[in-house]
Amino acid sequence: MSGTFFVLAATMALAFKGIFASLVFQEGLGVAELVTLRFAISLPCFVIICLIGWKSRSHIKTKHIPGLAALSLLFLASTYADAYAVKYLGAGLSRMILFLFPLFIMIFDAVKDKEWPSKRRIIVFMTAYFGIGLMILGKGIEVITPEMVVGILCALSAAITYGSFLRLNQHMLKEVRPQAVNAQVALVATLFSLVFEGPSLNFAPLNQDALIYMFLLAILATVIPFWLMLEGMRRTGAATAALIAMIGPAITLTAAVVILDEEFVAIQMVGFGLIMLAMGYLQGRKAT
Repeated sequence: MSGTFFVLAATMALAFKGIFASLVFQEGLGVAELVTLRFAISLPCFVIICLIGWKSRSHIKTKHIPGLAALSLLFLASTYADAYAVKYLGAGLSRMILFLFPLFIMIFDAVKDKEWPSKRRIIVFMTAYFGIGLMILGKGIEVITPEMVVGILCALSAAITYGSFLRLNQHMLKEVRPQAVNAQVALVATLFSLVFEGPSLNFAPLNQDALIYMFLLAILATVIPFWLMLEGMRRTGAATAALIAMIGPAITLTAAVVILDEEFVAIQMVGFGLIMLAMGYLQGRKAT
């Protein structure tokens, strides 16, 4: 099978992450319970993947510990922020804000290099944020609730921390294989949730439907796409994979409308188009 198939399959699976999370929230589980169960269920799978692909570069050495600890904290923060965003904004809008993470990577690189982004990239930045503004305010400012404001801030925080995670992860992968990194991140996230959230975790609402959604979230929308994306990137290259993955937000938005009955007016879809255009330009520049 071609690398394009693997990337497409991974993108489709990842697109349902917010959908499954929303369904879990509808069953009454909280954010802490969702995050804890997601990592607890996925951890054994990541460990198995790590052991199957074990090579010399998989070994985590003492010098890697600070970087891996930072990676774990960034990913954990991004996961919690994203979960709160899904809870307060819904799967569609929260995914679109998270999709802005390449813009923050662009800002990080500009600060690191002490160089202003080009005029074209500034225009891309403004276009994307105008688009997200249309999606947030498309139904009128009067519909904005305090919970939505919290959700927007959480979604932006998720985008910033996820962008930071990817930038640091790019450096770590030069010495440690991604299988080992993901297994370690999942382990730290699970232990953190159990130790710090354990006494307050409430699994009483965990009925059969919620458990099914949790397994779909942890396995179908976390573990499987991780392996598929790695295999797809190995065959097509990271730049091509990033372009193919551009369809992810469109899948999430469609699923949110069909499955979760989320509603978007015409002006919000214009905003969606502007975001896709801006992000497509950024990813397209990387591929050329």
